[in-house]
Amino acid sequence: MSPTGESQVDRAAKATQVDERRDGGEPEQGDAPVIAALEPDGPASVAGLLPGDELVSIDGNEVPDHLALGIVLAGHQPGDAVRVVVRRDGVLTQFQVELGEPRPRL
Repeated sequence: MSPTGESQVDRAAKATQVDERRDGGEPEQGDAPVIAALEPDGPASVAGLLPGDELVSIDGNEVPDHLALGIVLAGHQPGDAVRVVVRRDGVLTQFQVELGEPRPRL
């Protein structure tokens, strides 16, 4: 927890809104996290990630669901550079993302 009582997962999630369903419905087991929105000047956007990208892995750790995503992000701090693999239009693409400081929720 940060001095403000905010967890690392909460802080990391503020610049990138991730949904578990492309269609906006309720998540089901096995639904991969999908980027729903990005802050225009946030680290994920600057690195080249786009809304609609399906998260596959972060630093070699698979993120099959929102829980796994939170666990992986909890092990990092702002300023850490992470390798993010996404599925975009059926093609796996890799990005280097420097995790940023907390931002207001979208």
